[in-house]
Amino acid sequence: MISVVGVIGCSGRMGRSIASILKSHPSATIGGGIAPTHAISSRESKHAFPISDNPDQIFPNCDLLIDFSHTSATATYARLAENYKKPLMIGTTGLSDETIEILKDVSTKIPLLLAANTSLSLVVTKKIAQLAAFMLQTMIMIFLFWTNIINGKKMPHQAQPLP
Repeated sequence: MISVVGVIGCSGRMGRSIASILKSHPSATIGGGIAPTHAISSRESKHAFPISDNPDQIFPNCDLLIDFSHTSATATYARLAENYKKPLMIGTTGLSDETIEILKDVSTKIPLLLAANTSLSLVVTKKIAQLAAFMLQTMIMIFLFWTNIINGKKMPHQAQPLP
């Protein structure tokens, strides 16, 4: 069975990467993409899937949704995914506490995965730090700092305590 995936934020770096992967994936295909109006005309002709700024044109045709949009839009897209009863994976970073609370509520109604950082190196680094803290058996707090490089500019993120 082939899963039909909707990509929210398909005009961004991660959205374009996911769309590219889906083009050749054996068990998934892209059903459509959501992008801001200003990004649609320049990108639409380059893709073999529908792109819209209107989720009502894309969401009904998809089995699941992947969101790499903007922090200001994540809560709205989550509520729409809830209305359409579509599973949602969110990779958008920098979400506010208010948005996190909305996502917690939505997750009680639809399958929702919040993967705030899908970087393999960050996941491995966090795991190593957790194991080191466990093996040291001391009361220490480890904070992990990371930096994304976007368009050649360093974009630091806040420190996060590891559990």
